Amino acid sequence: MSPSDPPNPADQPGAGDGSAVFWESKAFVEKLGREVSGKQLELPAFPDVVLQLRRALQDSEVGPDRLARIVSADAGLAARVIRMANSVVFSRGGAAVTDLKKAMVRIGFQNVRSAALSFALQQLRMSGKVRHIRGFLEQLWQDSTLTAALAYEIARATRAVDPEEALLAGLMHNIGKVYILSRLEPGSPLMIRPAVRGEVLRDWNAHVGRAIAENWDMPDAICQAIADQDQQEREHNSRADLTDVLIVAVSTAASHAEDNVACPDPGLLRPFEKLSFAAEDWKRVIEDSGANINELRAALGG
Repeated sequence: MSPSDPPNPADQPGAGDGSAVFWESKAFVEKLGREVSGKQLELPAFPDVVLQLRRALQDSEVGPDRLARIVSADAGLAARVIRMANSVVFSRGGAAVTDLKKAMVRIGFQNVRSAALSFALQQLRMSGKVRHIRGFLEQLWQDSTLTAALAYEIARATRAVDPEEALLAGLMHNIGKVYILSRLEPGSPLMIRPAVRGEVLRDWNAHVGRAIAENWDMPDAICQAIADQDQQEREHNSRADLTDVLIVAVSTAASHAEDNVACPDPGLLRPFEKLSFAAEDWKRVIEDSGANINELRAALGG
């Protein structure tokens, strides 16, 4: 199935068993497909300031003065931006900044977008509307911040792509799952059947995530990386790209979470070859950047 084709509801878990789980799951994925096709993809409880910032960043000529006025309207978001600017990763030993405009100039507009996204998802996790999925959202957020930090360090170490773009791609890679979970009602079959829920999340995450990224006018490279994040055997003739970086970051985060091992076998992933990573190289990157990874996760609220 290509990323441009939505999953077929008839192929979803439970097909043919005649159960209520199958029929309700079928209805859910059909509705999900309509929302994706119609670009009706908005997450609940997103702060107005983040929506305003998203619209402002769509303007290629937007400047720090305008962005600072928008961000300063919410103390929590402003604090997140300043915290990121003063983290070890972005301050590089420079003096601490307290001025919002200087903070945004230091980290760059792409990282302002990442700060806003991390703030918005934190607000979503705290919303009473999603109380029934709060635990799932927290797990996804921890995975997203780890993947984002790893993607940033991979991009920085290999110079394959812009580290700021890699950071944002890592933050966004699970956004499809966040959206799907936000659409589940308490007591629905997908809430009480982990196997069914897990299969729907796995089958739809990349497709929904790409649609959301496109709806938010994310760079094309980020949209494509989200769509192809599961294509571990992906082959292409061009140089290493953002998708390669994201695939390696996702795989590394999964290895870390499951086995407490921060380095999957590079021989199992074609993107490692594109990035010219041997096992020793990757272990060295992880060891050398461990503090940066923890610092980035903290700055993002993870």
